[in-house]
Amino acid sequence: MPLTTEGKKWCAAYITVSCLSSISNGATSTVVGPSQLYLAKNVGVDIDTINLMWTFGFVGFLLGALFTGMVFKQYMRSTMAKVGYVGGVLALTGVLMAAIPFATSFPLLLALRFGQLFMLSSKLTSDSSMIVYTMGPVTSRPYTSAMHAFIGVGFLVGSFLVRSFLPGDETTDRKKTEAVCGGEDVNVTVDEDDGHQGYTVEYVGGIDTVAWPFLISGGMCLVGSLLFILVGCLPMKMPRFLEDQEGAETNSAPRIHYWKSVVMSTTLYFSLSCGIERIFMSMIYTYALCGPLALPPTDAVIADVSYSGGFMTGRLVSIFMAKLTKPRNIIITACAGCTTAAILLCIFGGTSKYGLYTCCAMMGLFVSIQFGAAYSWLAQKMDITGRLAPISYFGCGLGSTLTPPLTGFVFTYFGKSSAMLYVNLVTCTLQSFTFVFMWTMARKKNSHGA
Repeated sequence: MPLTTEGKKWCAAYITVSCLSSISNGATSTVVGPSQLYLAKNVGVDIDTINLMWTFGFVGFLLGALFTGMVFKQYMRSTMAKVGYVGGVLALTGVLMAAIPFATSFPLLLALRFGQLFMLSSKLTSDSSMIVYTMGPVTSRPYTSAMHAFIGVGFLVGSFLVRSFLPGDETTDRKKTEAVCGGEDVNVTVDEDDGHQGYTVEYVGGIDTVAWPFLISGGMCLVGSLLFILVGCLPMKMPRFLEDQEGAETNSAPRIHYWKSVVMSTTLYFSLSCGIERIFMSMIYTYALCGPLALPPTDAVIADVSYSGGFMTGRLVSIFMAKLTKPRNIIITACAGCTTAAILLCIFGGTSKYGLYTCCAMMGLFVSIQFGAAYSWLAQKMDITGRLAPISYFGCGLGSTLTPPLTGFVFTYFGKSSAMLYVNLVTCTLQSFTFVFMWTMARKKNSHGA
């Protein structure tokens, strides 16, 4: 059943706000990685320990996806309830994000990160579900890609935000950088005025410069939440594509024979995909700053900018790819590209900063097109607006929970070498095999399936 004129107008308004708000989602995800060394010094922990911030945060991400999957479709029935839920959890994401740099202890930092990612996952799960719910699994493909493309834009925005407020080369000599990196041969001192170890804190408007990217990205979330509330107040009627279809109950049943195997393998696929993303978001700045290249802060953050720039480009290109080719073909291209980039990164990432920048951009480009394509691929196989809605973000949270501490441990255990790059290569390879398995299992259709 095609959308009515009124339904098209409502969807246009919703998609616009969804995309704009996704910029804030990407920014809140990106600013944490390059800032985590400085957050570690604020709360008095080392590199290994600060990576637990990602683990605890993405445990919240897992639970947020599960919680939203259980309550969103079943209990949020009206237009205002649905849109208000998306806007409400986005607002809480912003508030908690703004509070993170002011944490005075590591447990408080973990609690804030847990809550922030619980709310962010709730927003992403409900927002993605709304697009499919109102437009259907086929029509929604390019718009799902568009939403994820603007998350990629947010990644780049967040990288530039952090770069604007990081200590510059003129105020950060190598000795201070090694103090931030946790070098054992460095004589760490405490500034009597601010109590920070080994580096001088700079202030803008009386606030630590490291806090400003958190405050700005958190404020962007609050603006986005208000826009969602405005959409809920529109006089047009929200379309309900799945509920308007005849035999919706039948269509909601899995359309493939080995659907449990597909659900499990797809969850693993999303886990590995987001795990790759978190390796770069959590550790690439640390690797560039503290690893074998030992770059100054303003050069080290270019690795993060390169990754985010490639990520944004891939997400934007994926909008057009979604119209021109099947999700399966996009996933195959992405897996092959990620594996190739991972191999090149192992070869050049520890010897040349330009090799590191180029390979980071390649990784961002190819990993960025995986999530939206896999989401659309799964939407063709089964109804993912109800209890199965958390599959993608639950898997994403699972991988995001595991890879940052693993990568941080490998980085420090092997003497801040390039060993962590091989973790990325193994993850990319395993992901490729996972897709082959889930695609094979999905080929066997039920007799009543489409």
